[in-house]
Amino acid sequence: MNTQAVIPSPTTQLRQGQEALRVLLGMPPSTLSDLGPSGIPVSPPQIIVGIPADLLRRRPDVRSAEIADNVRVQDAQFQQLLLNCQNTVLSAQQDVEDNLPASREPRSAPRLPDW
Repeated sequence: MNTQAVIPSPTTQLRQGQEALRVLLGMPPSTLSDLGPSGIPVSPPQIIVGIPADLLRRRPDVRSAEIADNVRVQDAQFQQLLLNCQNTVLSAQQDVEDNLPASREPRSAPRLPDW
């Protein structure tokens, strides 16, 4: 085995470091185009603190997964609502048909007395 094959190249190490930095910054791995030498980054004026669950919800990948899950839940709820509406309409239709007279022929007018 070649020694150079065992030692990772500097570009590979740089790429791995950039990916790790992107994860720590809460960004998807491919959003930053180049993390080359651009000086020391300036810290934000106010540091955002919170409980770990809130910090986790700010991550873009977690937000997109939560949105996708909400869409699936809303779709299932909508399907259930459609089924309930359909069953209600069918039940109402059955009730109307059950309350109709057995003979659907028009009734004859009542006879008036001949005086």
